[in-house]
Parts: sequence; C-alpha cells; structure tokens
Amino acid sequence: MIEVKNNRRQQMADLFTGHNGDQMADAILDDYMGKAYMDAEKPTFGVLELPAVQVVFLGGDLSHPSAYTYLKNIPRFARIFVASPHFEKVAKKVHPGKWVRLERHAFSSENLNMATLRELSTKLPDGFQVKKIDTVLAKSLLEDKENEFASYHGVTFDSPDDFVARGFGYCVCEGETVACVASTFAISKTGIEIQIDTKPDYRGKGLATVAAAHLIIHSLENNLVPSWDAATEISAKMAQKLGYTPQGTYEFYVFTGSRFIVYLRKITQVIKKAFGIKVLLR
Repeated sequence: MIEVKNNRRQQMADLFTGHNGDQMADAILDDYMGKAYMDAEKPTFGVLELPAVQVVFLGGDLSHPSAYTYLKNIPRFARIFVASPHFEKVAKKVHPGKWVRLERHAFSSENLNMATLRELSTKLPDGFQVKKIDTVLAKSLLEDKENEFASYHGVTFDSPDDFVARGFGYCVCEGETVACVASTFAISKTGIEIQIDTKPDYRGKGLATVAAAHLIIHSLENNLVPSWDAATEISAKMAQKLGYTPQGTYEFYVFTGSRFIVYLRKITQVIKKAFGIKVLLR
C-alpha cells in the first residue's frame, strides 16, 4: 500500500462514494487530518484512517489482495466503515468470528433552523455559563489525560493549539467546572463531525443541547455542514430536537480480535432481551 499525502488524496475520492460518516472521510481526503493509503497510482482499493481513535474507512475493491493484507494486520477494536456489501465475506475469511456489527443513526442537516437553534442555545440552567474553547481551555481539557474529555475531544488534531487554529468547540461550565463539551471531532473543507460529552453528574439538565446548539450555529455561520451521526437512541433524540432530519440507520463493524468477546456480547444481548432491557450502543 502507498501512503498518500497532500492534494493527491482527492484522486481516491471515488473509492469512498456512498460512505457514511462522510465528514470524517472528507477530513482525511482533504488532507486535514489522518492518513490515507491506496494500492496503486490508479487505485482500485483504498484506506482512510484516523489512527488516534482507530476509525477506518475502506473503499473500492475489497477482493483486492491488499484488502486482505490490511485486514490481517488491523488493530483490535478498530471501527470499520464500509460502503461495500461484500465486506462481511472478506472479514470472515481473514478473522472469522472476531467481528461485531453495530448500528448507527444517520441524519441530514438540510432542515436545520437558525431561529430554533438560537432559542435552544439560551436554555441554560441557573448557575451555568457557556464558554468558547480558547487556547487556555483547550490545553486544560485536552492535555490532562486524567480529564475524561481528553479521550474524546481534540484527539484527531495535532495539539491543543492545532485544535484552536483549525477546529472549535464550546463548554458549559458551573463555575470553574467543565460539565459538558461540544467540539469538532473532525473538520474538512466543507463541514465538521460533532462530538458531545457530559459528565455523569450533570446529565439530564439539557447542557448537551445548549452546547450543541452553540457549536452548530458557529458551524453554519462559517458555511460548514454540521454532521451528526448517532450511536445511541439518546443522541438520536437530541439530534431531532435540534432540527436534524433522520436518514435511517446503517451498520459499521468493530474488530474485537477475540471470539470470546464476541461470544460474551451475544450472551449479554440475549440476557438483556429476555429481561426487556434495551441495548444502547455507545
């Protein structure tokens, strides 16, 4: 596989037509972040990676020998996004019994309403305030690995300074305590992928909605598409509250590296179903 840099990445774009998680893929194709590989100068198979979060997009001919080689060496718990219906056949040949198929909710931002978003951005409980992430706040959030937000925010950027220079985000704070963060998980020439997290003790107060509204407004004001992709029903309901239009569900894959982990997950699902407990995928 040949690593592709700079403007040459766009010659791979046709391999990834129809992919979900498009702002993440676009961020890599635009050479804003991540890594890209192709099988030849005129590619028939390609790979886009966000190594810091183990997100992988596979495009093109999955029967190509390079696809088998790549999957053979893929790290455990990598999340794989594919548009090809033939992926499962290939995956089962390379690592039989070691894959988990999960579901995500896709949304369109076409019908977002700025007036509604501005109203939602004001629904802040007493004692809280919204702060745009600046360099000082970014460093305190992203460099301290004991801070729970550091695992999810700014991780695809080179540094806190790089995040502030190319990305953006908002925090909802109670005094000096950061309760909720909404930020650009990835950014491309045309849009962003949104990441939102709230500390457990602050959930249920509407903080994530406020932070998200500020982030989306900033994105729209700067002519960037604010892409929302939900892994849970809670996230899907929030998207609709903010004005996103549901586009159905799609599947992605996680390589567990272990048949035992896959077996345990199946047993857990059977037990939860038997007792009427919904399984929410994070």
